[in-house]
Amino acid sequence: MKTQLGFFRRVICPSFPTLLLACGVVVISSCSSVPTSSSTTTTTPKVSLPASVAFGSIPEGIQSSVMTATLMNTGSGSLTFSSNPAVGGTNAADFAITGSTCTTASPVAGGSSCAVNLEFTPSTMAAETATLTFADNASPATQTVPLTGTGTAAAPLVGLSPASLSFGIVAEGTTSSPLTVTVDNTGDAALTFSSDPSITGANAADFAILSSTCSTAASVAAGSSCAVEVTFKPSTTSGESASLNFADNASPAMQTVLLSGGPASTTSNSVPLTVDSGPLGGDVNLAFISITVCSPGSTTNCQTINNIQVDTGSSGLRIEASELSITLPQATNSSGDPLGDCVQFADMTYAFGPVQTADIQIAGEKASSVPIQVIAATGFPSAPSTCATATGTNLDTVQAFGANGLIGVGLFKQDCGQACVSSAISGTYYACPDNLCSPTAVPLASQLQNPVWLFPQDNQGVILTLPAISSSGATTATGTLTFGIGTQTDNALGSAQVLTTDSEGFVTAIYSGEQYADSFLDSGSNGIFFLDLGPPNFPACNDYLGFYCPTATAQFSTMIRGVNGLEAAANFSVTDIDALGSASNFTLAAFSNAGGPGAAGLGFDYGLSFFYGQTIFIGIEGQTVGSVTGPFYAY
Repeated sequence: MKTQLGFFRRVICPSFPTLLLACGVVVISSCSSVPTSSSTTTTTPKVSLPASVAFGSIPEGIQSSVMTATLMNTGSGSLTFSSNPAVGGTNAADFAITGSTCTTASPVAGGSSCAVNLEFTPSTMAAETATLTFADNASPATQTVPLTGTGTAAAPLVGLSPASLSFGIVAEGTTSSPLTVTVDNTGDAALTFSSDPSITGANAADFAILSSTCSTAASVAAGSSCAVEVTFKPSTTSGESASLNFADNASPAMQTVLLSGGPASTTSNSVPLTVDSGPLGGDVNLAFISITVCSPGSTTNCQTINNIQVDTGSSGLRIEASELSITLPQATNSSGDPLGDCVQFADMTYAFGPVQTADIQIAGEKASSVPIQVIAATGFPSAPSTCATATGTNLDTVQAFGANGLIGVGLFKQDCGQACVSSAISGTYYACPDNLCSPTAVPLASQLQNPVWLFPQDNQGVILTLPAISSSGATTATGTLTFGIGTQTDNALGSAQVLTTDSEGFVTAIYSGEQYADSFLDSGSNGIFFLDLGPPNFPACNDYLGFYCPTATAQFSTMIRGVNGLEAAANFSVTDIDALGSASNFTLAAFSNAGGPGAAGLGFDYGLSFFYGQTIFIGIEGQTVGSVTGPFYAY
């Protein structure tokens, strides 16, 4: 933020060397001679007018838009009119004054103006002229403005909406829902078709006109429209295109709409999503999948790793070095220095390790040469002081992490984004030459990537589906992690309410009339964390640390509002999970009613407890699903 300073300046007049001027304050004297009492002042008006008013080409018999001629009195005296403005000349009858503030009844003071509104309705198909005349007390006493316009033949004008039709992904051999093209006649004459609309092009046979009101049998009046419905039935396994053509009496005589579409993905796109007690036991509300990582380009130097936690609140794959038995290439910065990555979570935990490169395979999906983090790798420097949080835990072991790794499949393509491209930010990326690490800027392509957006298909986002569980908890819950949105029969958006987020991935939670802007959906959080209710009604749990254990189960009714203004209900409950866990000898791993106090500065964190019994879509930034572009949540 910058300040703007004023200043005080003194000016000395050459004719009066002892006299001072305070600029912008009070003028004591001017540097010119002082007029005598016998001096007189003459005030006269002076007229300034536009050089001309040109209406351009107007169809014969059609009234033009209004044009304005503004008269400015640039003199010091009052301008008075001896008669009202008038139009004369060769084609005066075709130019009309439709309104005027320049009248004999209204003098125009010095420095002021008046205006005359005019219209042009040509009676010929030729150039026409006239003159707008003002008569007043200025010198000369008459002023004129040339008026010009050209009459043309009336003609239709075609507007196509939309200019192209994209059917998106459609299963091979399946007919799509129809899409509509509207032809608007925005001209001033009837639009007639010389032939009925047709489809041509490489894949014309796979696109069909379902219905049409645009035909040779009926003209489209000026200001009216007609419409064509088109369907798509792909017969190939690649993208297809064609053109919808309209031939008529407009200019140009042919208008086209590009048609495009592609077959649905046939890739295996889902894996089991399991909530259990984790690789070492004792975990609560953590959802896991299995993944395969390979050295880039290799089909043999590969390893399948279980118990990888699924996190919709971050981006990128992070694996504990102790669980990785294959060798992966080390990533470097532009200077050739080994690259390290730091991640800091909202609960003040952190992890640090080298950035290495791997191919990632999940179900039938594959992302190639993806930068990943290998946590606490042997031989790599330990976490720098600017990575380690003051009171947090280093997640450098499976026991501390509660998982063998974490895969971030959230809203964003990279884990840091543009901020880390332009600046070296502590707590993100580090260059580590000679085992000495310091923050460094990193290009987008070198940052940890959400692998989903790198899949050849099924790359719009993910869908988490978990079953409803008992209010008493469950030892395990198994659902599905599905890749892609709107690309296969198992990932259609359907009737889910889409809630777009802001650029930081936040939506607004509404509770008891209050709005909590920095709210989000996060499968990596193992409860619903919100507010700071505290005792006596919401005491902290003794066994499940960080959670509320209320004296009675509490129901909460909230709404989530997206940046697009749409809302969806988000109701949940919070109960005493200490009592539930104790009753089961602490064998329970899944709770739909676990909640706790939220992190400072954040709104509602709808963690995994919110995901039970729901299908929740996570749309990645910049990826398009129908008419919606990520980032968005939907359920």
